[in-house]
Amino acid sequence: MKEEIKKLRTLIRYHRDQKMDNRCWLDDVKLWGEEIHELPVYENMMKRCAAFYKNRKTSVGPICIAYSTAAGLENSDIDLDNMLDIEIEDTYKNLLNAIQKHKNIFSRERTWQDDEELYNILPEKIKADFRLPSEEDFLGEGKAPYAGCPSFWRSHEMCTQEHDIHMWGPCHHIP
Repeated sequence: MKEEIKKLRTLIRYHRDQKMDNRCWLDDVKLWGEEIHELPVYENMMKRCAAFYKNRKTSVGPICIAYSTAAGLENSDIDLDNMLDIEIEDTYKNLLNAIQKHKNIFSRERTWQDDEELYNILPEKIKADFRLPSEEDFLGEGKAPYAGCPSFWRSHEMCTQEHDIHMWGPCHHIP
Protein backbone atom coordinates (compact mmCIF):
# COMPACT_ATOMS: atom_id res chain seq x y z
CA MET A 1 0.00 0.00 0.00
CA LYS A 2 2.99 2.31 0.55
CA GLU A 3 3.80 2.13 -3.17
CA GLU A 4 0.21 3.07 -4.04
CA ILE A 5 0.44 6.05 -1.69
CA LYS A 6 3.65 7.14 -3.40
CA LYS A 7 1.98 6.87 -6.81
CA LEU A 8 -0.99 8.98 -5.71
CA ARG A 9 1.27 11.57 -4.12
CA THR A 10 3.35 11.70 -7.31
CA LEU A 11 0.20 12.42 -9.35
CA ILE A 12 -0.78 15.24 -7.00
CA ARG A 13 2.76 16.64 -7.02
CA TYR A 14 2.83 16.62 -10.82
CA HIS A 15 -0.47 18.54 -10.84
CA ARG A 16 0.86 21.02 -8.28
CA ASP A 17 4.23 21.57 -9.95
CA GLN A 18 2.87 22.67 -13.32
CA LYS A 19 3.36 26.37 -13.85
CA MET A 20 2.40 29.13 -16.28
CA ASP A 21 1.28 27.77 -19.66
CA ASN A 22 2.06 24.19 -18.61
CA ARG A 23 -0.92 24.38 -16.25
CA CYS A 24 -4.04 23.05 -17.92
CA TRP A 25 -7.35 21.32 -17.31
CA LEU A 26 -5.73 18.26 -18.90
CA ASP A 27 -3.69 17.93 -15.70
CA ASP A 28 -7.00 17.14 -13.97
CA VAL A 29 -7.68 14.34 -16.45
CA LYS A 30 -4.27 12.83 -15.69
CA LEU A 31 -4.76 13.19 -11.92
CA TRP A 32 -8.15 11.52 -12.03
CA GLY A 33 -6.83 8.60 -14.08
CA GLU A 34 -9.02 9.33 -17.08
CA GLU A 35 -7.99 8.95 -20.70
CA ILE A 36 -9.00 10.99 -23.73
CA HIS A 37 -7.95 9.41 -27.02
CA GLU A 38 -10.34 11.24 -29.33
CA LEU A 39 -10.26 15.00 -29.43
CA PRO A 40 -13.46 16.66 -28.30
CA VAL A 41 -14.95 19.35 -30.53
CA TYR A 42 -12.60 22.35 -30.72
CA GLU A 43 -15.20 24.76 -29.28
CA ASN A 44 -15.74 22.49 -26.28
CA MET A 45 -12.00 22.24 -25.63
CA MET A 46 -11.65 26.01 -25.80
CA LYS A 47 -14.60 26.47 -23.40
CA ARG A 48 -12.77 24.27 -20.90
CA CYS A 49 -9.56 26.25 -21.49
CA ALA A 50 -11.42 29.55 -20.93
CA ALA A 51 -13.05 28.25 -17.73
CA PHE A 52 -9.66 27.05 -16.50
CA TYR A 53 -8.14 30.47 -17.21
CA LYS A 54 -10.96 32.29 -15.43
CA ASN A 55 -11.10 30.10 -12.33
CA ARG A 56 -7.71 28.53 -11.80
CA LYS A 57 -5.38 31.52 -11.74
CA THR A 58 -4.29 34.22 -9.35
CA SER A 59 -2.20 37.24 -10.19
CA VAL A 60 0.27 36.66 -7.37
CA GLY A 61 2.44 33.59 -6.92
CA PRO A 62 4.11 32.39 -3.75
CA ILE A 63 7.25 34.28 -2.76
CA CYS A 64 9.35 31.13 -3.02
CA ILE A 65 8.23 28.33 -5.29
CA ALA A 66 9.82 25.01 -4.52
CA TYR A 67 9.29 22.01 -6.75
CA SER A 68 9.45 18.43 -5.57
CA THR A 69 12.69 17.46 -7.29
CA ALA A 70 14.36 20.88 -7.19
CA ALA A 71 13.66 21.27 -3.49
CA GLY A 72 15.36 18.02 -2.60
CA LEU A 73 12.06 16.46 -1.68
CA GLU A 74 12.76 13.17 -3.35
CA ASN A 75 12.51 11.70 0.16
CA SER A 76 9.25 13.48 0.92
CA ASP A 77 7.54 10.12 1.40
CA ILE A 78 9.87 9.13 4.22
CA ASP A 79 6.98 9.68 6.65
CA LEU A 80 5.57 6.36 5.44
CA ASP A 81 8.48 4.47 7.00
CA ASN A 82 7.36 5.24 10.53
CA MET A 83 3.62 4.72 10.08
CA LEU A 84 1.62 1.92 11.59
CA ASP A 85 -0.46 -0.22 9.24
CA ILE A 86 -3.65 1.61 10.23
CA GLU A 87 -1.98 4.96 9.50
CA ILE A 88 -0.88 3.70 6.09
CA GLU A 89 -4.44 2.61 5.38
CA ASP A 90 -5.85 5.97 6.52
CA THR A 91 -3.29 7.88 4.44
CA TYR A 92 -4.22 5.88 1.36
CA LYS A 93 -7.95 6.43 1.90
CA ASN A 94 -7.41 10.15 2.53
CA LEU A 95 -5.48 10.53 -0.73
CA LEU A 96 -8.17 8.72 -2.69
CA ASN A 97 -10.86 10.83 -1.05
CA ALA A 98 -9.00 14.08 -1.77
CA ILE A 99 -8.63 13.20 -5.46
CA GLN A 100 -12.30 12.15 -5.66
CA LYS A 101 -13.40 15.37 -3.97
CA HIS A 102 -11.37 17.36 -6.49
CA LYS A 103 -12.93 15.40 -9.34
CA ASN A 104 -16.53 15.44 -8.12
CA ILE A 105 -17.15 19.18 -8.21
CA PHE A 106 -20.25 19.45 -10.36
CA SER A 107 -22.36 22.31 -8.97
CA ARG A 108 -19.79 25.01 -9.76
CA GLU A 109 -16.54 25.65 -11.61
CA ARG A 110 -13.39 24.14 -10.10
CA THR A 111 -11.09 26.87 -8.71
CA TRP A 112 -7.46 27.35 -7.72
CA GLN A 113 -8.66 27.08 -4.11
CA ASP A 114 -9.86 23.53 -4.85
CA ASP A 115 -6.42 22.75 -6.22
CA GLU A 116 -4.78 24.24 -3.15
CA GLU A 117 -6.99 22.14 -0.87
CA LEU A 118 -5.91 19.04 -2.78
CA TYR A 119 -2.20 19.92 -2.48
CA ASN A 120 -2.53 20.41 1.27
CA ILE A 121 -2.88 16.64 1.70
CA LEU A 122 0.79 16.26 0.78
CA PRO A 123 3.21 16.08 3.71
CA GLU A 124 5.56 18.80 2.38
CA LYS A 125 2.93 21.61 2.23
CA ILE A 126 4.58 23.40 -0.71
CA LYS A 127 2.66 26.33 -2.16
CA ALA A 128 1.74 26.07 -5.82
CA ASP A 129 2.15 28.83 -8.39
CA PHE A 130 -1.33 29.61 -9.69
CA ARG A 131 -0.26 32.38 -12.05
CA LEU A 132 -0.98 31.98 -15.75
CA PRO A 133 0.31 33.88 -18.79
CA SER A 134 -1.69 36.77 -20.19
CA GLU A 135 -5.09 35.87 -21.60
CA GLU A 136 -3.84 36.53 -25.16
CA ASP A 137 -0.90 34.16 -24.66
CA PHE A 138 -2.94 31.45 -22.93
CA LEU A 139 -6.24 31.54 -24.83
CA GLY A 140 -5.20 33.37 -27.96
CA GLU A 141 -2.48 33.58 -30.54
CA GLY A 142 0.01 35.73 -28.60
CA LYS A 143 2.79 33.11 -28.76
CA ALA A 144 1.47 30.91 -31.56
CA PRO A 145 2.53 28.44 -32.77
CA TYR A 146 4.67 27.69 -29.70
CA ALA A 147 2.16 28.23 -26.91
CA GLY A 148 -1.49 28.83 -26.23
CA CYS A 149 -4.55 26.62 -26.22
CA PRO A 150 -5.53 27.16 -29.89
CA SER A 151 -2.02 26.23 -31.05
CA PHE A 152 -1.99 23.17 -28.83
CA TRP A 153 -5.28 21.89 -30.22
CA ARG A 154 -4.24 22.66 -33.80
CA SER A 155 -1.06 20.64 -33.22
CA HIS A 156 -3.25 17.53 -33.04
CA GLU A 157 -5.10 18.11 -36.32
CA MET A 158 -2.72 15.91 -38.31
CA CYS A 159 -2.37 13.05 -35.82
CA THR A 160 -2.19 9.61 -37.39
CA GLN A 161 -3.05 7.57 -34.30
CA GLU A 162 -4.74 7.92 -30.92
CA HIS A 163 -4.10 11.30 -29.37
CA ASP A 164 -1.80 11.74 -26.41
CA ILE A 165 -3.34 14.98 -25.23
CA HIS A 166 -0.70 15.45 -22.58
CA MET A 167 1.83 16.18 -25.30
CA TRP A 168 1.93 18.57 -28.23
CA GLY A 169 0.90 16.93 -31.51
CA PRO A 170 1.02 15.59 -33.98
CA CYS A 171 0.78 12.13 -32.44
CA HIS A 172 2.18 9.47 -34.72
CA HIS A 173 3.64 6.03 -34.40
CA ILE A 174 7.40 5.97 -34.11
CA PRO A 175 8.77 2.47 -34.93
